[in-house]
Amino acid sequence: MAVGFDSVKALDDLWEYHRQEKLNPLMHDLLITSSALKAANVYDVTFVTKLWDDEYDACKEELLMNGVKQTVEIADRSKYDI
Repeated sequence: MAVGFDSVKALDDLWEYHRQEKLNPLMHDLLITSSALKAANVYDVTFVTKLWDDEYDACKEELLMNGVKQTVEIADRSKYDI
């Protein structure tokens, strides 16, 4: 999954959620609804998020260099073991 940002504040806010270990429960509550569970015919889903320091740094650097002219994304690392 890729996440895009159009401001340093948005990136920093997400990073802070991650550092405080609040990102997993937040994303779970947003994405794993009772209707989604029912539609998939499952009782529970474990949702895991992971952000890497180098991704955060690169994204922040790109935002600072380009201003808010474009949205930048944290790369998809689905090929890596988490």
